[in-house]
Amino acid sequence: LAKKELISLAEAAALFGLSSSHLRRLAERGDIEANKIGRNWVTTRQAVKQYVGDKEKRRNDPYKRKR
Repeated sequence: LAKKELISLAEAAALFGLSSSHLRRLAERGDIEANKIGRNWVTTRQAVKQYVGDKEKRRNDPYKRKR
């Protein structure tokens, strides 16, 4: 991940309408490209946009609420 493009998971959550805890779980599993710096996770807009756009990956997401 390029340093100048990094955003926190909280910022990514606000931008894409997801929760930061959900993004953290995805980052820990490797479902989105993210790095841990100290105790904080960071990612890029592109990585989250790619996850949001991948309907198959989102359909199989075990953390997604089934309604």
